[in-house]
Amino acid sequence: MKVIFILAAAEADPVTAEQLEEIIEADELEVAPLPDGRGFSVTSDGQVVEIRREQTAGELHLPPKLVTGTEAAKQALREARSVYRLSVNQGGDQPSVAVFEALWCARALMSVVTGVLLDVSAFKLHEPGDVAEITELEFDIRDHVTLHAVEAAEGDVWIHSHGMDKFGARDLEAFHLKQEDLPAVETFFHQLCTDLAFGQGPEPGALVETGEGDGFRLQPSESARAKLLGLGLDFFEGHEGAYFTIVSADG
Repeated sequence: MKVIFILAAAEADPVTAEQLEEIIEADELEVAPLPDGRGFSVTSDGQVVEIRREQTAGELHLPPKLVTGTEAAKQALREARSVYRLSVNQGGDQPSVAVFEALWCARALMSVVTGVLLDVSAFKLHEPGDVAEITELEFDIRDHVTLHAVEAAEGDVWIHSHGMDKFGARDLEAFHLKQEDLPAVETFFHQLCTDLAFGQGPEPGALVETGEGDGFRLQPSESARAKLLGLGLDFFEGHEGAYFTIVSADG
C-alpha cells in the first residue's frame, strides 16, 4: 500500500475507529483498528484504505515551490499537531476507485477534525470544501494533477504533470514546446491523464493516431530523455521519477 493523501490536523487527540464508524454510517463499510493500534482500515466493496496516525506532522519534505493551496491551508499544514496518512493499493482495472475511497475517508475525518488534505503526488492542498466538491461532483482530472511548464532553453518549454502516481500511473512530459502551444497542450494532457486515471490509456510504445492525421507514442522517460541534447541530469533534479515522455510517431 502507498500513501496518497496526508490529512494535517490541528487536534492532537486521535480520532477513534468508533467515531469514524458513526460518521460513515454505512453497513457496507467495515472499520477495523490496525494491529499496531496506530490507526484503522476502512474496507468498502473490496477496496481497503489504511489510515495511520502520527502525533506530529514533523518534516514532510515537501518542495515548497510546488505546493499549491491558499495561504491559510499552507499555514494549517505547518501548524498541524497530528497527521493521518491514507494509503491504498494502487492501479487495478479502475485506478480512480481507490483514490475516491480514500477521499471519502478523508472527508469523514475532516468532519471531526480541523485540517487540510495534502495530495502527496500532486502537491495540492485541499480544504474541507474542496474535498466535499471533489467527492460529489463529476470527475475532473484538474482536481488531481498539477501541470508545470519549465523553460529548458530559450523559447523551448518542457511541460510535465504531477499527481498520476496516486492512480498507479506514470506522470506525463513533453519537450520542445513553445509558450503559445501551452493552452492546447494543457487540454491534451488533461484528456490523456483522465484516460490513464481510468485505466484506459494507450500502451507504452503503441501508436496513437489523432484526428489531425498525426500520431504520438508514450515512451518511458528513462529511454526518451537519453535522446535530449543539451539537458544534463541536473536539469531533472526533483523529477527523477518514472514519467511517460510523449514523442512523435517516429519516436
